[in-house]
Amino acid sequence: MEIKKINLSPFISMIVLIVAALIGMKINTRQNNEIKELIHMQEEEFKKNSILNEAGKLNKKIDYYKSAFTQRDSRKILNTIIGLAQTEGVKIISLKPLERIGWDLREDEATYGRNLFELIIQVNDYAKLGHFISELEGGHTMISIESCRLAIFSSGTAGEITKPDKLRVDLTISEIFFKR
Repeated sequence: MEIKKINLSPFISMIVLIVAALIGMKINTRQNNEIKELIHMQEEEFKKNSILNEAGKLNKKIDYYKSAFTQRDSRKILNTIIGLAQTEGVKIISLKPLERIGWDLREDEATYGRNLFELIIQVNDYAKLGHFISELEGGHTMISIESCRLAIFSSGTAGEITKPDKLRVDLTISEIFFKR
């Protein structure tokens, strides 16, 4: 088999070469645009996935808070704390569940359970704070103070002894109830 030589003029060879180069550039440009579009779509999908992951984490947190606030117990402690806060002139900043103790044990192992809560309040003076805590621990619901942290906000200058304007109190409280 013999390969025949095609004798083309240099001008026609140049035109064929330029047309082939233009076609190659057109194909290359189209492929590059498709690659850029795919990269952009991939970045958008990564953003969507990260948003979905964050939403999943928030849903898990919401489910935890829902499980920590059982219907029967949450209404009782919420009504008690909100009612006391209103009567004592205490502002509730935050109330959130922390931990449940004694729920995972069998019925014969534990006769009581505890729900721990973080309660952040704001009061104007120590007397209101003391009365609120006294009423909270002395009520019909078995609530005890596990820890207490005070932050004092005063409008006086440094070195001047003044009455505090506001007290921020971070309390860890536990509701104790009998399981049987």
